[in-house]
Amino acid sequence: MKPSLKIIAWILTLCGISLTCTACYGVPHDNYRMLPDFEGTVVSRENNQPIAGIRVTVRPYATESVVGSAITDQQGNYSIEDIFGPLEKDGFRIDVVAEDIDGDQNGGRFVTSTKNVPVWQVSEQDGKRPGNSQHVTVDFQLQPDNNQ
Repeated sequence: MKPSLKIIAWILTLCGISLTCTACYGVPHDNYRMLPDFEGTVVSRENNQPIAGIRVTVRPYATESVVGSAITDQQGNYSIEDIFGPLEKDGFRIDVVAEDIDGDQNGGRFVTSTKNVPVWQVSEQDGKRPGNSQHVTVDFQLQPDNNQ
């Protein structure tokens, strides 16, 4: 095969792989943006003590898609940063969910709690993050699960 035909075949192969990957995995939608960082503390509603080992997830409203998550530390603190998710031009609602995933290891079982948080985009020119703040604080007081 002539060198020029090899180059053309190589280029077409790369294009085919590129198109295949796009078809399989999709292209990010133009409504995906950097979301604010989420941080907060998870405590027990019963005694106001911090709870370690709670998974906190950030999801687009009313979906099961997770765009960010963290596990609380010994002080019950969590921080979820650099989240990339869907955001309409006028804003979006995000579910922040605190879920006990380790059973009795953190002092008992706790009921899952969901908080719905509005996220508003202020400026298209900013190019960074939407909303009035780059950090959103969402604290939880989890109810012990008495149905163990």
